Amino acid sequence: MLGTKLTVGTGGNRVCGDTATASPVPFLDRYPNGTIAGTAQDTELPALRSPPENPGPFWRKIMKNIKLALASLTLALPLVAAADDRPLQVVAAMIEINAKPDKVWNIVKDFDGLHHWHPAFSATPLIKGRNGKRGAVRELAIKDGPKVLEELVAYEDARMAYTYAIVDSPLPLDHYQSSMAVHANGSGGTTVSWIGTFTRKDPRDNPDPKSSDSAAVDLIVGAYQAGLDTVKKMAEGK
Repeated sequence: MLGTKLTVGTGGNRVCGDTATASPVPFLDRYPNGTIAGTAQDTELPALRSPPENPGPFWRKIMKNIKLALASLTLALPLVAAADDRPLQVVAAMIEINAKPDKVWNIVKDFDGLHHWHPAFSATPLIKGRNGKRGAVRELAIKDGPKVLEELVAYEDARMAYTYAIVDSPLPLDHYQSSMAVHANGSGGTTVSWIGTFTRKDPRDNPDPKSSDSAAVDLIVGAYQAGLDTVKKMAEGK
């Protein structure tokens, strides 16, 4: 998987750690956790579609995978504006799998099948609608934890992609929407992209650490990595 931390926006300051810089392109800082994560200022991501003037191979790979993921959806990762000043967070996780796209898609395509390939969930039954149909709602039973309701917002079987949103959850997240896409990687295998946007739930300017932006990002980073690692093992027969 890719390893970088990404803070993006439409202009003005970008903050990475304690450093603020003004730049028309994202400020990149690699770290080995297998994701792209950061803040989308002004609730837009034009920088994701506008690489640096002389992008290196690492940046080109990031751009290729994100563009493919977004292009896979008719409703391409809807971005939502928070009702206050909470920054919109973005997490994008990608993994390369040595298996055909159809095989990988068969693992992840059922909206009520998340528990079959994600170790955090014991059951994910539909409580409304049908698999592959917009408006379907699933109930996620987290192992030794709370339940979460998610709604299917868009589904493209031919393009092997879908988008969903949390509609009810005790987790420290708000405005959560996410897209998963499966596509050929040009080397006989598959790239799976999982991209989400959200804000922290706590509206205070200085929330406690457990309710902070970084805590929300860490939660989603861990969830995406655990799920994609399991998909890879299942698809490759390991």
